[in-house]
Amino acid sequence: MSEADGAGPVPSASFFESVFAPMIRTIRSVGVAAILAGLFRWSQQLSSSRGEEQVPGYTIALAVISLLLLLRAATTEYAGRNGQNFSEWQRDILWGLTLGAFVSMLARLIR
Repeated sequence: MSEADGAGPVPSASFFESVFAPMIRTIRSVGVAAILAGLFRWSQQLSSSRGEEQVPGYTIALAVISLLLLLRAATTEYAGRNGQNFSEWQRDILWGLTLGAFVSMLARLIR
């Protein structure tokens, strides 16, 4: 179908990319974050069921890892806008890892 058929303009692929690409990136990042946070929680439950103590400084280590991942994700995102070729998947995974580590750290602090 085209404009000549009288049906009106056909949306271009760039329209769909501009609408759905941010949603897909968000879903991928949140998915990675949920998996990472779930693995951290599962690891802690497994250790406590064996009667093992928590490693001292665990929460601080998670905070440092979160900060380093945040810096890396922001740098990669900025470099991608300046002509560097970083895949969208790589950037989404970095944001997901950052969010997952941050959520795991907050969960440790709340408990």
